[in-house]
Amino acid sequence: MNSFVDIRHPERIYETEPLPAWTYLNAELLELEYERVILPSWQFVCHQNQVKNPGDFATLDLWRDSIIVMRGKDNVLRGFQNACRHRGHELLPCGGTGSRRAIVCPYHAWSYDLSGKLKGAPEFQDVEGFDKSAMALNELPVHEWHGWIFVAPSGVATDFTAHIGNAEQIVAPYRAEQLRMVDTHEYVIEANWKLIVENYQTMAALGLKDTILAIGLPYMASAFGIFLLRQT
Repeated sequence: MNSFVDIRHPERIYETEPLPAWTYLNAELLELEYERVILPSWQFVCHQNQVKNPGDFATLDLWRDSIIVMRGKDNVLRGFQNACRHRGHELLPCGGTGSRRAIVCPYHAWSYDLSGKLKGAPEFQDVEGFDKSAMALNELPVHEWHGWIFVAPSGVATDFTAHIGNAEQIVAPYRAEQLRMVDTHEYVIEANWKLIVENYQTMAALGLKDTILAIGLPYMASAFGIFLLRQT
């Protein structure tokens, strides 16, 4: 086992089995993992039935980044950075769901429509050179897979088929797009994110009287969500 892998190339560390202990404790490696492993990959945000109507939204707290998934009046599902274009303030509560007629920043009341376009910027009407059309929310790629909504937090959409791998064959028979949310439980775990993934990656699905499907999904930043859904 090589415990001296070049930290500048974290992808090589994962060729080691098991991982060296230092990989769970090193702050510099954590920064690189976030930059090169988490941000470039597709991240799960919510189920389609949580955002089925115009104005419905779900947010994801991804350590240093926050993401919004919202359905527009045109019924299109979009992803945005959860940050106002004015001062970068959080727009919608992290880790929540709900419905809005518009997105209004709680800091200086900049407002955006459901497609992310800036509609109002108080006291900026007479600012020379200010162009509202250039100040829309930063949009992120969205991919819907069997009812599950994923976002590319880096803004670059990589090959989703390659990302999901053989999970397609595993998930397809469960008709996950027909599920609806019943309840959620959130646990905050003070541990390196890899420990959560390693301990729960085998938890895929649990049937209960053919009506309940419990799906465990690992999250970045020491959190683990368990979703209970009922087939309709």
